[in-house]
Amino acid sequence: MSKVTFVSIVYDEEAALLGLQAASLSKFFYDKDISSIIVIVNQENFESFSKKFYSKTIFYYGNLLSKVTLLDAGCLFPYGAGKYDRNPGYYKQQICKLYAAKIVKDDHYICLDAKNFFVAPASAEDFFYNSIPNSYFELYKSDPPSIQRMGSAEYSKFFGIADLENHEPGMAIMTPFAFHKDIVLDLIKFFELAGNPIESKFSSFTRRSEFLLYFTYMRYKKIDFSSRYCVTRTPLSKTFWPDQNFSRRSFFNSIKSMNEKNQKIVGLHKNTLVNSNVEEIFCLRKYLIDIGISQEACDDFYIFASEIIRGSVAGL
Repeated sequence: MSKVTFVSIVYDEEAALLGLQAASLSKFFYDKDISSIIVIVNQENFESFSKKFYSKTIFYYGNLLSKVTLLDAGCLFPYGAGKYDRNPGYYKQQICKLYAAKIVKDDHYICLDAKNFFVAPASAEDFFYNSIPNSYFELYKSDPPSIQRMGSAEYSKFFGIADLENHEPGMAIMTPFAFHKDIVLDLIKFFELAGNPIESKFSSFTRRSEFLLYFTYMRYKKIDFSSRYCVTRTPLSKTFWPDQNFSRRSFFNSIKSMNEKNQKIVGLHKNTLVNSNVEEIFCLRKYLIDIGISQEACDDFYIFASEIIRGSVAGL
């Protein structure tokens, strides 16, 4: 069975979310199945995040602490940290997930967003079948056109291939997402041979998705998906998106449904919390503590979520 390398891209505002993720990994993930945990910091002041991380967050990893590496995102880019335009926005986060292939030692790696945390015991078997990564496939809706459908059309046109038919499923563009290192490195080289680093062209696309770009590139190269992925019809996680109502009822109904589907990861987008209230988040905090996640990490998350709800976190 393959071991797992996890890669998370974060910045200052997500420190509490990363802490919850770290504590949930320590509690629920079988430690011998983890090869490494790479945390990539995508912000201007790496030292600021680093000090906070090593004074507090790192300890939430518990018995996994020795497997954790913290990196400055700028070091991944071809022109180096000195010239790297650090931008904690979604676009640079996506590019970082691709450039992570340069430093990963395993043949594949699992990308997590800071919003992801585990709520049940998990192991490498949840991510691999016979050493082949699992991948959730879904239909890209056409009426009305989904982001996946519009992005697939744009990327297919760029690579000069036919777009997916309406009945053809595609890779879900959500975390956790399993990348094959060799395919990502080949994708990066494809753009470099064309005279531009991948981030230059990526910024020109209307619909930006590193996962969708990767999937379309596999189609362009005519890579046999069945030889590289075990296709599943159930996503690995349940994600609460900003346009969804978040409440005690919706969360616990989701947990019940997740148990039935053997899903073990929650994705809680920080902007989703705007639609909640402090009392609801307090109940979520209690639930996370009750299932064994570090109380200190849960308290940090509660404070962070409360500040978002009260509108005190910058940029919301």
